[in-house]
Amino acid sequence: MAKFVPIVAVLAVATVSAQEPDRQTFRASTRLVPVDVIVHDRDGKPVADLTAADFKLFEDGKEQKVEFFQVNVARATGAGRPALSTTATPPLGANQYTNRPNGAVPLTATVVLFDRLNTRFEDQAQARSEIVKFLGQVKPDERVALYVLESNAIRVLHDFSRDSESLVRAIARYRPQTSIEQQAADTPPPPSSPIGVAGVDAETEAWLQQTTQMVANEFLRRRAQNALAALETIGNHLAGIPGRKNVVWISSAFPLVFADTVGAAPGAPSVSTTFSVPLLRAANAISTANVAIYPVDTSGLVASYTGVAQMPTTVGIGRAAAPIVNRGTMAATSANTDVMHEIADRTGGRAYTNTNAIGAAIGKAMDDGRVSYSLGYYPTNQKWDSKFRRVKVEVRRSGTDVRHRSGYLALPSDVAKGDGALTDVARAALDATAIGLIVSAEGSNVGIKVEPGGITLRPSGNTFEVAIEILVAHSMPNGELVKSFDKTLNLQLSREQRDQILQEGFTLSRTVDIRPTATALHVVVRDVASGRAGSVSIPIRQP
Repeated sequence: MAKFVPIVAVLAVATVSAQEPDRQTFRASTRLVPVDVIVHDRDGKPVADLTAADFKLFEDGKEQKVEFFQVNVARATGAGRPALSTTATPPLGANQYTNRPNGAVPLTATVVLFDRLNTRFEDQAQARSEIVKFLGQVKPDERVALYVLESNAIRVLHDFSRDSESLVRAIARYRPQTSIEQQAADTPPPPSSPIGVAGVDAETEAWLQQTTQMVANEFLRRRAQNALAALETIGNHLAGIPGRKNVVWISSAFPLVFADTVGAAPGAPSVSTTFSVPLLRAANAISTANVAIYPVDTSGLVASYTGVAQMPTTVGIGRAAAPIVNRGTMAATSANTDVMHEIADRTGGRAYTNTNAIGAAIGKAMDDGRVSYSLGYYPTNQKWDSKFRRVKVEVRRSGTDVRHRSGYLALPSDVAKGDGALTDVARAALDATAIGLIVSAEGSNVGIKVEPGGITLRPSGNTFEVAIEILVAHSMPNGELVKSFDKTLNLQLSREQRDQILQEGFTLSRTVDIRPTATALHVVVRDVASGRAGSVSIPIRQP
């Protein structure tokens, strides 16, 4: 008989009965769009005293009603690093499991992406040293993964973990290596062999210069395409994890605009080529997955350069053109930061450039959301047509810097990914933590304690309505996810039951069938009104 591997955690257990009426309380077709917002004042300090009335939310220029609002405030866990505030609770008993170890709600899930494709050897070595220093400070509340971007693949050095020592060992085994694409970009033209005829020698020299540049440009295209595709792939991979996710992209990046000489006669003017369209496509997909990109430039401090003017471009996909303006110049070092700023702005992150303190920049990126606001709305446009919808949030307070994702793809419900798909949440690399859960699992008996923080209690006359989706499933050795229980519970509570839930939460129990060869048990609970989810995955040890 399969046994569940015990793990230590802290949370309280309480029980309250609830009835299950037959009628549907909430429309299943109504989908709440979550928007996580970070607000700083003029000094760069987080603003923590805003209320729902201080926010105005727009979709494609039309104001939307804020239906869900929550303030997420972190507390210090030592060394100035934050963790989301929570109530201290006693340890759990045997065969009990939680998605909130140490009684803390993880603030975010962070991927540290080391870009070996676009970064020179010497910059990689320095950045690696800084990453090692930073990882030594990772706290138990923080979930960090280490990825490496290669020429044609994303390599996982370490999946999500709270173990700083294990993360340090993983990055210590990594060795810097310059990619073929980067080498091609840095290779100078080969020396010519003059024959003594001025005209022929000049043409030969020009041909060598142009050919070398054409090769470098082709590899530059490959670098840009692979890097943007990798960011989009990581965004899609993290989409099943509810809430805000951070990707700290450690890179030298690539120019947003470059001079293309393909097909041009020697001495002819070059043509400006831009990566704006693929960048916009990648940013839209990343925003839809609620992933914020935090680029960190490995080039360090650079001198200012004003020899080439800025090159504004305009792009658009299926709508009015959207301006993209290069902030830097076409200097070899500063041009690459243009794409960093652009993708950070469009995903709600922040770019860290022109600094030698790479480790400190990574820490700032992770700490950026120590005070955040979770907003949610039901869009007035209920046509799910797979088009990108732009989201804008305004704050009724002057002198504030407001950052959030730029929008989302309005995917039909049958293809939408993220919080709404329970199976995606069950398969995700991380437990969802927006709703706190304690799962008691022994044999075929499963008890689920639901904490009250993430559950929406809607008043309806003298009662309160709750709608939650529950999935209990198990994984098989071949990766198949087998559902044991999948149901939407519509609860109608008295005021006394509501008050008890607000203080203690409630517990549900179920007997489920689990196949003898199952490798893990998964429990997912989703609040229908807000889309917030909690999940617990329990490894099963076979005898």
